[in-house]
Amino acid sequence: MKISAQIAAAAALSLALAGCASSVGSDGGEGGTLTLGFAHVVGEDSALGEAAKAMVAAIEEEYDGEVEAEYYWTGALAGGAELLHAVGDGRTELANSPAAYSANELPTATWTDTLPALAGPAPFATAMAGTAAHTQLFRDAAITEEYAEMGVTPLGVLIPDYFYMVCNTPVESVEDAEGLQVRAGSPTHSRELEALGMTPVSIEWGETYDALSRGTIDCSLTSLSGAVDLGLYENAKHVAMVPFAPTVLPVLMNTDALESLDPEMQEFMRTEAVSAYLRGYMKAGITENQELYAEGGVLAPGGEVAVTQPNDLIAELEDFRAEELAKLPESAPESVADPDAVIEDYTAHIETWRTLFSDLSGIPAEGYDTPEATLEGITSVSDPDTLVGGFMDEFAAEALTPAD
Repeated sequence: MKISAQIAAAAALSLALAGCASSVGSDGGEGGTLTLGFAHVVGEDSALGEAAKAMVAAIEEEYDGEVEAEYYWTGALAGGAELLHAVGDGRTELANSPAAYSANELPTATWTDTLPALAGPAPFATAMAGTAAHTQLFRDAAITEEYAEMGVTPLGVLIPDYFYMVCNTPVESVEDAEGLQVRAGSPTHSRELEALGMTPVSIEWGETYDALSRGTIDCSLTSLSGAVDLGLYENAKHVAMVPFAPTVLPVLMNTDALESLDPEMQEFMRTEAVSAYLRGYMKAGITENQELYAEGGVLAPGGEVAVTQPNDLIAELEDFRAEELAKLPESAPESVADPDAVIEDYTAHIETWRTLFSDLSGIPAEGYDTPEATLEGITSVSDPDTLVGGFMDEFAAEALTPAD
């Protein structure tokens, strides 16, 4: 199936949480029907789709009543830039929406976009250590108040893997990258691309396939599994493993819908439900990446897509990122009273979580120097359930415990 047909057929994941004000009793019973919906821009078989279904399954198990889940996939409810507003105005009650898509309304949340890169370059580290640290950060009042003004509550934050360059042309050096037109997903991406001599292009995520096919752009920044969701490897046969900043992707809920639930169910949504979502994503993400590199996978050695790791380009990006982090306190919005303290706390948290990840996985926190070694690290995770379960058990106990 061509990607345009996939997009037309797949549409926004919506969980519509209607009529819950009287549907959940304090004892969890006598509940009636709870209707659930979740909106996003990806397809059902993506890691994000699996995460949404895991969250719904956890709610169904907890809710002592009837739960109806209605799924719409791949942006039919609203495009990526509109999803925050779709949650706030009640068109859907749950969604994922990158903070950077709403930079004017969410200056504090968007300011944190640079921080997930502190998770380091190890495979799967950003999706685990970054997710843990950012979920903690998004409990800060300066951020929750921004979302509250939009009628939205962030339940947790997902940090997908680094974004890499999926291209029509090979990129093996700084010289190869010079002047390329590259789809950027955030202001942070735009700054990184410009620092490396490339031109950022702003287009909707769902338009990326056609733009690469027509040659309107040379490359797109995307997670490796995200490129599968859009079918980018059908035409773009080159991947440069340059680790651009991962996306800050909060799990959002309409505040009125959340507060209409009884207190115990509200607490469940903030703890067990979002934990199920994050676990589902992490497990599916590991599996997706391993399939990409497995024999016959599009990124396997000798496969249809060539993979390069241009170390000079990576070194330039790391230098630029260090400069960005050093200047980050100066760019903090007024809502951040002590930006140095925020960065210091975040750095300490992410170091804790990436050390735990490395201990559990055996993958060195500093990552690998070659594509071949990276491949070995990705395929070395033989039991994703145990890895994710051990990590999330620690994180849930530390940071997702019920409020006093």
